[in-house]
Amino acid sequence: MNSGFDWVPFYEEMAKKLLAYRRKQTVLVKILGDSGVHGLKDQNPKGKAIALTEMDPFTFLALLNKQSHTERARILREIKSRLGITASAPTGFLGIPKADPRQTWLFPYRFARNANDIGKLWDLYEAVLSGKKLSEGVFAGAQSVKYAGRAKLTQAIFRAAPKKFFPVDGQTISYLARLGLPNQFNSAKEFQDICAQVAMRVTKPLYEQSHDAWFLNQKKSPNAEAEYQKKVLRKAVSAKPVVEKKGGVPVPRMKKAGLSSGGYQRDPNVAATALSLAGFKCEIDAGHRTFISNAKDKPYVEAHHLIPFSNQGGYEFSLDVTANIVALCPNCHRLLHHGKKADKAKEISMLFAQRKTKLLEKELKISKADLIKLYRGDLLEEDA
Repeated sequence: MNSGFDWVPFYEEMAKKLLAYRRKQTVLVKILGDSGVHGLKDQNPKGKAIALTEMDPFTFLALLNKQSHTERARILREIKSRLGITASAPTGFLGIPKADPRQTWLFPYRFARNANDIGKLWDLYEAVLSGKKLSEGVFAGAQSVKYAGRAKLTQAIFRAAPKKFFPVDGQTISYLARLGLPNQFNSAKEFQDICAQVAMRVTKPLYEQSHDAWFLNQKKSPNAEAEYQKKVLRKAVSAKPVVEKKGGVPVPRMKKAGLSSGGYQRDPNVAATALSLAGFKCEIDAGHRTFISNAKDKPYVEAHHLIPFSNQGGYEFSLDVTANIVALCPNCHRLLHHGKKADKAKEISMLFAQRKTKLLEKELKISKADLIKLYRGDLLEEDA
């Protein structure tokens, strides 16, 4: 499985393990606490913190998805041991909705909680894992729990069964619209119909489509990519080369604004170093002629992340390293983004053969087949 989605088999096994804890909810709370998860204090009517003694599995899974990429990977290694999960601990989290740290629980504090709120969430969870159609009564019961809103509930269901269900939330609105599907539902049947239609319309697993939907929904500046390439070339002939330490490089910082709201930040200095190392020549064919840029009379070439940068969430180490950045003439760059599948596969295979060892040195592991899959459709300019 592509490293960005290696959370799927782990979450599927974890979801099944949680079924055994309906009568041992305090143990679930302890497992979370012992694994380093915070936000586990309940409140009495006077607003005083008290011990949390109840826990539903949807909230358990949500609490594992409010942290940073690195912290989440660390916590899941702890969870693997404590729940006896045999699947490898994941390092990639593409497509899985991140929980809002301020509203992670699907139920209210003790003083506002109804007697069977937790039980209603457990009933739905067991129905989801049963593989059978969700009944209207069980679905409605879970929706009646305060803080288990429709969008939040579909995210929770998706985390537990990512091959069968699809999150219907703010991140997937544009994607569903492109498929001609509704993004609202009032019943279990309507929600399940949406999930089934998404699976039928596109020949991709639902969890991969979830990532596609997230990316489509990100805010993008139409001029940002051109500005990035211009800045890279300018720095390539004027700035000091970036010196990378041996081994994997820490994941880039998150953007405050720009191509993707909430995305990772590319460092033009790193790409500039890669262009300089390539001698300002196209790495698909050094004989490809291009025009002379305004950047001190150097041939115009563009920086391209071989493992597309949009997949950073699936890697423990940075994709924004010279080992993963190739210099391309404008024509070859457009080819990798918008060319025919067979043409792209040929050039990607060649570039991968040249870079495989260097990628491994930077702790970036991917097979040629999985890399080619990342280019199966049109690749947005800012995606790589």
